[in-house]
Amino acid sequence: MKITNITFILILSIASDVLAGYTVTDAARRRVFFNYPPTRIISQLPCATETIFAIGASKRLIGVTQSCVFPPEAQEKICIGSKNNPNLKMIISLKPDLVFINKNIHTSRLIRLYSQFGINVIVINPINYQHILASIILVGKACHLDERGKYISRKLAKICLKIKNKTLNETKPRVLFCTSINPIIAARPNTLYDNLINLAGAKNAIGYGDYTYPKLTANDLELCNPDIIITPSKTAKENLAKLIKKCPNINAVKQNKVYIINHDYIYQTGPSLFLGLLEMTEKIHNIKIDLEK
Repeated sequence: MKITNITFILILSIASDVLAGYTVTDAARRRVFFNYPPTRIISQLPCATETIFAIGASKRLIGVTQSCVFPPEAQEKICIGSKNNPNLKMIISLKPDLVFINKNIHTSRLIRLYSQFGINVIVINPINYQHILASIILVGKACHLDERGKYISRKLAKICLKIKNKTLNETKPRVLFCTSINPIIAARPNTLYDNLINLAGAKNAIGYGDYTYPKLTANDLELCNPDIIITPSKTAKENLAKLIKKCPNINAVKQNKVYIINHDYIYQTGPSLFLGLLEMTEKIHNIKIDLEK
């Protein structure tokens, strides 16, 4: 097979680019240098795990946490513990060349530990939908698959724009997003799910308080009186009857607007979150959004 001059120059250009290394700035504003694209990756958070699969780098992924359940193939990878308490000895023994971690109080300690073993660390901070879109691009860059990450992020941003345009002239109902029904635990403002409520063209039924995810009593629920209740809880079906019996006079119950949405989508903080957002928007406004148009 003949190799043209142009093809040869292109191959040489790509090879020299990889050999020269590249630098990625993560969510902690750290500049991380890579000598070569990582081939042994560990993900300590679902957002990174799902994105690695989405950009076509799953063969490089060697370890995930118990929370990394989407896509289902992620559960075939080595489990390195929980996202809040990973097995650090196991992680180091697997000899990764890249670990994705969440931005939290343990970030600095983990960076120092992994750096001692020559392991690159990329910090991700998926606190709202804008940060999740940025995280997808970041994972793509770290894996040296920049264009794939950007493509997925742009595609998901278009879903957000379509939702915004579709709900622009709709009324804004007061929505209570419950992470649990028994007990009732809801998302306050400045949380990811409050962010999604606003993006879906609605308002959060509860205001600011001491806890971002407070436990609500039946009396609290009657006071905030939501128009709609959304829950992705796996045990929601079993507990809805109890909720209806406890709070028969709130608007959401009277109008039969207590909705269960897909648990796997809405809790992943990765690309599938936007499918959860889409489902949530359609439930809130009783509309159908066609992504193909």
